Amino acid sequence: RQSSGPSVGQTTGPGSTPAPPGTAAAARQDYQNALEEGRLALGRKAYPEAIAAADRALAIMPADAAALQLKSRATEEKQKSDAALAEAARELEKYNSAMNDARTALERHDYAAAMAGVQAALNVRSNDASALQLKSNVERAQNSAAAQAERQRNYETAMGEGRAAMAAADFAAAIASADKALSIKTNDPAATELKQAATAAKEKLTTADVAAAQRQERYENAMRDVRYALRRKDFAEAIAKADVALGIKTNDAAALKLREDARARQTEAAAQAERDKAYTAAMEAAQAAYDRKDFATAITQAVAALTIRTNDAAATNLKTRVAAQQDLHDAQAALDRND
Repeated sequence: RQSSGPSVGQTTGPGSTPAPPGTAAAARQDYQNALEEGRLALGRKAYPEAIAAADRALAIMPADAAALQLKSRATEEKQKSDAALAEAARELEKYNSAMNDARTALERHDYAAAMAGVQAALNVRSNDASALQLKSNVERAQNSAAAQAERQRNYETAMGEGRAAMAAADFAAAIASADKALSIKTNDPAATELKQAATAAKEKLTTADVAAAQRQERYENAMRDVRYALRRKDFAEAIAKADVALGIKTNDAAALKLREDARARQTEAAAQAERDKAYTAAMEAAQAAYDRKDFATAITQAVAALTIRTNDAAATNLKTRVAAQQDLHDAQAALDRND
């Protein structure tokens, strides 16, 4: 059995006289020194040093339990440390790759990809200051780009409306649209040119041109009012506004058609109102007759209601109830006669 400490009579501690080289005592002292060095190295996590020291001790005392245990522990801890370092390296690589991807995407204004990269980095290192700062930069750039895109859309809309107004000789509207575009892009050449052209054209309008433009505006307003009235089923108002439009443009096809439609729908609405009135009267008469047990009249009135509204559920139900009561009444009358 191998001993794990100095034998009786040997002194190896501080102040003791070193054993002569080559002696068993010297080997024992080297073993103890190696074991101590290994334990100290293990304590400071210098695992390769601890393993080397354990190997020196085992070279002196092969199969020594203490040295084997030291080497086993140092080897196990080194493996854990190496695995942790490898994992940390992989995580760092993932983090750096995600951050680089996010920065590259931000540079090309691909904000969705940039945000995905930032999130990937934060998945590796949650609350990382650099990743959070980059995320803030992406969000700020994204919001700025969205606002710029909205301004551009509003500018293009204003310019489109201005050009359309210019083509329709509505120079006041063209100037207003140009001003709106200039409020978005100050000193914009295209908007400035549009405003100047509209202003010049407006100044050149003759009295006849102004009158014609005013008539056109009144006509368009009247036609718009016709359509609004039709949508809310105010047919009398629709006809009146169509007449206004026709007073401005005699025999105008669009106004004539709208007036014709309004009159047709007014006639149909009146006819429907009469049918509804007749239906209601027939149903009330049928119900009143049923209540006073005048079943023949009740059936006649229910049939009249169904003539107005074929397959009407209420009239059908009332007719069925009246017929059932009529049958009961007739059966009772027959029994009374037999008695």
